[in-house]
Amino acid sequence: MLTNDSFSEKLLELSSLRTPFLKSDSYCDVVTKAHACLIQCSNNDILFDLRNYSYKFIFGHNHPLVIRYQEEIRSYLDAFKNKDCTVKNYFEEQFYEDLFKDNITFTLFGNVYELPSTEAYTGEFKRLINYFETAFLKCGRLREIQEMIKDIKSEIIQVKGNSVNIKKSNISKSDCYRNFLYINDDNFSDNELNLYIPITVTDDQLELLLKKIKDLIKG
Repeated sequence: MLTNDSFSEKLLELSSLRTPFLKSDSYCDVVTKAHACLIQCSNNDILFDLRNYSYKFIFGHNHPLVIRYQEEIRSYLDAFKNKDCTVKNYFEEQFYEDLFKDNITFTLFGNVYELPSTEAYTGEFKRLINYFETAFLKCGRLREIQEMIKDIKSEIIQVKGNSVNIKKSNISKSDCYRNFLYINDDNFSDNELNLYIPITVTDDQLELLLKKIKDLIKG
């Protein structure tokens, strides 16, 4: 576990990633820093990370619990690495009801893990399960996020949980980039664009993000 000083220093280092910032409209595919729903590229542009959950944890990047207990969580999860797993890419409110029926798959520390449901409350990962249950479910935050996302109304948009599917889209990665939205080739499938919104996001950030998605589909 990090000391209080080193934990505070790490959060301070990441605190610059609060608001999207764009100096160039040229797509940059080298990520140098990431925190919550935002990433910073090597050209110092800051964008919303809407890649799928093979590239980020469901909460987003560098959750404070993950930072503080990184050594303990990483050590505990080491036995559950499974690069062949498919990570779930959206979350409905009823997701929690099914959480412990099957194995839990997720990306963390750049690895894919398949955690048996029986292990969820028995090891270091329980810190994150407890947080998810309290902050996002009991307090209704996940529902609030989903309701805000559903405010996007368009005949080419489908909202599924906290993910946005744009159908019959000619939108490019560069189009997304110019709207502060960071994606990669995995966001595209069958002439559709899928945007995966992490659930650690402030209301101000989410309002701006949804506005940028609306601007994107307007062209």
